[in-house]
Amino acid sequence: MVKVAIVDGQKIGRPMFLSSEQTEKCALTGLIADDKSDCCHFIRCNLNVGWRMSCRDGTVFHPFWCICVHPRDYLDCQVESCSGLVQQLDPEPCPPNIDYSTQCCLEGDGKPKIYDLINRTAYRFNGERDVQVCPPGQEFLLGSCCCEGDIPEDQTDCSRWTFNRNDFLDDERGVFAKAFGVNKAGDSRNRGAPAGPEKMAVWTGAEAKFIIPRFAGMDFRKTLTLSFWVKINSNEINQTLIHNGGLGGSGASVSIEIFTIKEGNAPKMFITGGIRVCDRTEDIMMQITNTRLFQGWTFIALTACVSQAEGRNEIPIVTLYVGENFEEVAEEVAMPDLETKRLFRAANDAASVYAACEWEFNIISNADKDTFVEHIENVTFALGNSSEYISRFLTSSFRRNVRLFTERYLEFRDKPNTRTLARKNSVNQSIRTLKTHLRNFRNIVEKLCAVLEVTKNYIHDDKFADALQAESRECFVQLHVTLTKLKSRFEDEDPSQDDSEREGEYRYKVLDRRLEEAEELTANFRVKRDVFRENADPEPTIRLSKSPMLIGEGLEGNIDEIVVCDLCSDKEQIDALRENGEIPRRFAKADV
Repeated sequence: MVKVAIVDGQKIGRPMFLSSEQTEKCALTGLIADDKSDCCHFIRCNLNVGWRMSCRDGTVFHPFWCICVHPRDYLDCQVESCSGLVQQLDPEPCPPNIDYSTQCCLEGDGKPKIYDLINRTAYRFNGERDVQVCPPGQEFLLGSCCCEGDIPEDQTDCSRWTFNRNDFLDDERGVFAKAFGVNKAGDSRNRGAPAGPEKMAVWTGAEAKFIIPRFAGMDFRKTLTLSFWVKINSNEINQTLIHNGGLGGSGASVSIEIFTIKEGNAPKMFITGGIRVCDRTEDIMMQITNTRLFQGWTFIALTACVSQAEGRNEIPIVTLYVGENFEEVAEEVAMPDLETKRLFRAANDAASVYAACEWEFNIISNADKDTFVEHIENVTFALGNSSEYISRFLTSSFRRNVRLFTERYLEFRDKPNTRTLARKNSVNQSIRTLKTHLRNFRNIVEKLCAVLEVTKNYIHDDKFADALQAESRECFVQLHVTLTKLKSRFEDEDPSQDDSEREGEYRYKVLDRRLEEAEELTANFRVKRDVFRENADPEPTIRLSKSPMLIGEGLEGNIDEIVVCDLCSDKEQIDALRENGEIPRRFAKADV
């Protein structure tokens, strides 16, 4: 029997970010050893953040039992070598109003520790808002105020939400999720079984979202499995199904979405998904020829995999599954120009639809109304400019010249023995051409940023929100979301527009820096040694996102059986997951 006590101590210093190894250990118990040189302390952790705590009353932290024990029970700890121990305080008694049917209390150093039972595996500590969860296989017992039970040796690396429970904890590891505007319904997918109270799914609407905080800041490294079943009730199939980014999926490193655009006179439906390692998040685009596909339950999965003998610079292979069909591609391979243009057009068209809403007001002055109408005209004008740019210049001018400059520069940089005056002139010409196209490109982005900023100000103006009627207010909220998504499309194409803190996570440098390097190199092109590659490119891993995993943002439909795994799954395992609900086990994940 393994026993993991719930302990708390005085907070020492500020919160600290944990390493990948520490974060992985934290997921099991929420308590990990501080360091081998000081066994009188431990780290109480949540996700990738930890707080250094002290064991009390002369006890020491046992790294395998995850509990403070008497020194005789952990002889490897030399108490005299510990530093920074806090002064012991007289214990305060537990309050008399404790409800022992749902609470328990531990007396110790200073104030008592009170735990509120949420369900058999979850609890709250001292009234904190966040829910704590016992390790897999254990339950929280009020009698001992501890998580107790055998921890299974064959633990899964996956979390799964079937929504058949009374809460929103996952079925495998008890990972907590938050649901906003989400309703449970008896319309479960459950492989054809009849719906019932034990066979549930979730229904989401325009203002609904299902959030998994556990995956905020999650370091997936190079492997990921993500799957779910979805049924869409709306005729407008422009839906972000899942992402870990900001509003509308901006800045996400994992994303799956569906959109419809007109090509010729016929609407065409596409699904796109991917991860962000070397370039933009979208890696694969598949056309959905059966336009009625998502009116019934449809299985969708996304995987990222590397070989068993993975090297530091190996880049993941991304695979997108829709039902029994799938496509795969190396993440570093750029999406073709035609598909990139579709991404931009879908975002631009969606924003244009909401900009063309019929605006109806409750009570508003003529001056305020005129100012708002003028803003909508500015939005429409900016969207018209971006639409024309997408159609005429995005791929034929901007992207083509980025590729041309990159090819010429890298060849000139990486082959110093072949640098000639002709090659130098060729690089300089590509620099001048790209700078011209870059100015035009960023001019479009600046106009979008300007109207987006005003839109954002309106969104946060409560007086204005009250002035708009309900349907118009919802339309304006969606305009804000779609403008944000369109802006992020441009930012992903031009990394210099991105957060400066993330630049180091790009496999290649941003355009501005590369242009500066090229100009410096051509000015000193007779230098044979390679002085421009002193710092190795960062290891290509799935980019960290500070945002939690968000599922069904604005989706009008049903979602069931969400699975998120920190591992690679092959086609056989995905088939077993789709056909039998069999959770994948670790496969082809190298030690990284």
